[in-house]
Amino acid sequence: MKFVNEALRNKHKGDPVWVMGADPTVVTYPKDFLSDKLSIVIGSAQRIFQNGTYNYNNESRTILPHAKLIPDYLAKAQLWAFPFYGKDEDQSRALIERLQPVEAWYLDYKPYPPRGHRPDALTDVGRDAMIALVGAAHRGEAGPYGGFGTCLHCALYVAIIMGCDPINIVCCSHRVIGDHWKPPELGGRPMTPEQIAHSEKNWCRYAEGGTQAIMEGCRREGIEVIRWQQQPQ
Repeated sequence: MKFVNEALRNKHKGDPVWVMGADPTVVTYPKDFLSDKLSIVIGSAQRIFQNGTYNYNNESRTILPHAKLIPDYLAKAQLWAFPFYGKDEDQSRALIERLQPVEAWYLDYKPYPPRGHRPDALTDVGRDAMIALVGAAHRGEAGPYGGFGTCLHCALYVAIIMGCDPINIVCCSHRVIGDHWKPPELGGRPMTPEQIAHSEKNWCRYAEGGTQAIMEGCRREGIEVIRWQQQPQ
């Protein structure tokens, strides 16, 4: 099993990378947007952008349908959390053995902030931990890079480990847009006002807080991060 920090450290040193998410704006981009770019495609966005450089997933429940729906999916370069979210190491190893990806690297995925307490993500404890991990990733250290972070957070740490600069973040707004978390084309369903309010009060705040912490860590390390807010012209 090849871990990202061991196998891919500085593989793309100084190269720009596009980290592509799946918020509702993703459908405004052409499907060939990544065809000439180094990229890390997160989760459901892989159903649209099938020509990305790397596919990143924390959850096996994302990988399994993709393996059925996307031709040659498991032959593409994969970046996977280890263990997968919600699974222990033995379960994750068994699933990997069954899937047999042609090319896969793994990110050390363990709980943090340090106390394993989700609200810490919005305090100096969690923020400082995520900023410190940027420095660790920049040095090529093992992490851990998981816990109460998001797939975007983990993908950003991978980009840092690989030496990418600048890092372009696309379609990762951490917001409900209209009444959708992700577009209908990717299985998104309309959310009620109550669901939207709950999401914005909880998960959205944790996700955005973590992204801002990582961006601050990148600034401290001299890594440029560009956050795309609209479709390219």
